[in-house]
Amino acid sequence: MLTLSTGAYGPYAGGTIVERVTLGNTGLAAKQLTSNAAAGTTVIALDNRVGLNVGDVLSLGASPDEEYVTVSSLPNPSPGGAAPNAGNVVLEQGTGRAHASGEQVRQQNTATVNTAAPATSVLLDVPKGGTGVAVTDGTGYALNDLVRLTTSAGDVTYHRISAAPDNLDARLVNLTVPLSRAHAAGAELIERAPLINVQALDAGQWGNRLRVSAEDEPSGLVSRTSVGGVIGPNTIRLASAAGVEAGTVLEVFDPATGAAVGDPLKVTSIDRASNYTITLAGAGITPAQSAPGLLVRSREFRLTVVLLRQPDPALPSRNENVIAAETFRNLSMDPRHSRYVEKVVGDVNGVLRLSDRRPEGESWYVRVEDLETVLANQEAVRLGPETLVDTLPNGRQRPARHALAGGDDSMGTLTDATYVGVDDVEPENRTGLYTMTTIEDVSLVACPGQTSPAVQGALIDHCELMRYRFAVLDAQRPPDDTLTDVQTQRQQFDTKYAALYHPWLLVPDPYPVNLARPADYSVPPSGHMLGIYARTDVERGVHKAPANEVVRGILGLQRTLSKGEQDILNPYPVNINVIRDFRSNNRGIRVYGGRVITSDSDWKYVNVRRLLIFLEHSIDRGLQWVVFEPNAEPLWARVVRTVSDFLTVVWRNGALEGTKVEEAFFVKCDRTTMTQTDIDSGRLICVVGVAPVKPAEYVIIRIGLWTAHADV
Repeated sequence: MLTLSTGAYGPYAGGTIVERVTLGNTGLAAKQLTSNAAAGTTVIALDNRVGLNVGDVLSLGASPDEEYVTVSSLPNPSPGGAAPNAGNVVLEQGTGRAHASGEQVRQQNTATVNTAAPATSVLLDVPKGGTGVAVTDGTGYALNDLVRLTTSAGDVTYHRISAAPDNLDARLVNLTVPLSRAHAAGAELIERAPLINVQALDAGQWGNRLRVSAEDEPSGLVSRTSVGGVIGPNTIRLASAAGVEAGTVLEVFDPATGAAVGDPLKVTSIDRASNYTITLAGAGITPAQSAPGLLVRSREFRLTVVLLRQPDPALPSRNENVIAAETFRNLSMDPRHSRYVEKVVGDVNGVLRLSDRRPEGESWYVRVEDLETVLANQEAVRLGPETLVDTLPNGRQRPARHALAGGDDSMGTLTDATYVGVDDVEPENRTGLYTMTTIEDVSLVACPGQTSPAVQGALIDHCELMRYRFAVLDAQRPPDDTLTDVQTQRQQFDTKYAALYHPWLLVPDPYPVNLARPADYSVPPSGHMLGIYARTDVERGVHKAPANEVVRGILGLQRTLSKGEQDILNPYPVNINVIRDFRSNNRGIRVYGGRVITSDSDWKYVNVRRLLIFLEHSIDRGLQWVVFEPNAEPLWARVVRTVSDFLTVVWRNGALEGTKVEEAFFVKCDRTTMTQTDIDSGRLICVVGVAPVKPAEYVIIRIGLWTAHADV
């Protein structure tokens, strides 16, 4: 790395030739500037131009402010070039420094290449005014050497090396995420310190679809006001203090150009009781910032979070489509500020909400962490993340979207224990199935695709414990789904609170690689069965068996079963419910079984078991008004009347047998159902009996011969 004493006279692109040269004064007498020359000027005025020619290299000033320029033209010469021929000299490049009137200007002889140092080239683009030049080979270059730079366009400039060359330590760098686009050799890399850590609200691969962009807030909380008075360097008043609070960063700017004047100011406090006196941190406001005509604004930033569409191998062009977005405006990096980024978006390490075990925050998708942990540094001037832009293929620009990475569903780490979970005295500490014990309005439970005895046994235990729930179980997944496999699975359980369904179903691949020929995707039947249960409950009632119902939204079955195979799986006591294909009879694919996996024949039908669950739960809830009422005959009569009225409605809906209510149910609540000891112990016992309707599982038609004869 070569350090130039004067900034680059123009941009030096990668590949610009660099040579070590020697220049010396010619015998021509020194000239003098007759007026000040500002930095960047291309015209200088000399007292004598005799002997100068276009293309000459001139030295201006003396070390360490010496620089070299090239003559472009000598306008308006004196008649015949007579001495002293004073006038202007036009330069090929603007000067890199300012030079005072009277400084000497000397003509240089032709440059001689110094072969002690090999010619080299610029490695990385150097912007105009840049002083650092990375070269491919710095061997032989030293402090105070003069170098000549020749661009591809033929422009030639000269520079003095102002510091000992620094060897570059070039090596491979491994990136944590791949580059999203190609970059040309020589593209500039700038190191940036991380400021905020952004983390997806929940674990999983879905977080990889999140993109976060940061940009300066164009209109801050303090958008445009003026300094109303300077009490001291650290104490001021503004014409309007609206939007100012502890932690606010104020910026003084020139309204004519919009350029900032001086460094930003940090507000430590505002005394509203003392005419809104504002106290500033550090050195406070400078005299230049107090000048008339300047305005004050606050500096905040905004974060935008977008969620992209699920990646689709068949249509990758749609992967960048935004399906949800949220924006948080006027954010601050100061913990004292009401819009501190962790307060608004949500702190990664914040206190967990009892409702969902997530940190408090306004964002639906992310939580953030301020990576600065020292309070003094947190309260210093920090303007927020740098505003970067993405240039789209159509040339338009948008705030750079930073992708979240590292999200993993970790499906391989899921075990039976993950689904079963752990119980705890504190409800918020429960996991797995145990989290549902605190939710009352659950009637059906399933764990689609999980066919292990541990998980399905836990589902059954959960339903038996909660009393008013019923489990829907999946048969073994393919290819371990033969009749023997399914029967072996069934033999592990004997319960009145679960039903088992076989086989698995086929649906279209939701993300096919080939749209023209999407593959079939195997799914467990429990998800569709829960939908059929719900549909039957709504359309017919809980007393109707969820059987002989069409399974919608599927392509077929993983295994086709015939009547002979159903006759093995469905009858008591096996009680496995079969899903069969009746499309050859124009009847679709139907659930053709409605049995419970129990050895108790009284409870073998799903609709009977669920009807009794419904009745028990409804009566339990409907009699809560009885608690702490006087436990005597008037109360018992009211209980009988309440339960009878409810069961009468159920009977009229067709859920109970009998042509009259006496045949459908009975309700007793008197001294025959409870003893004096029960009454003294605060127990009210009501006995209810019902006759639920059973499904017509088999249709038997008896046909006999009948001989017709005539009666005379």
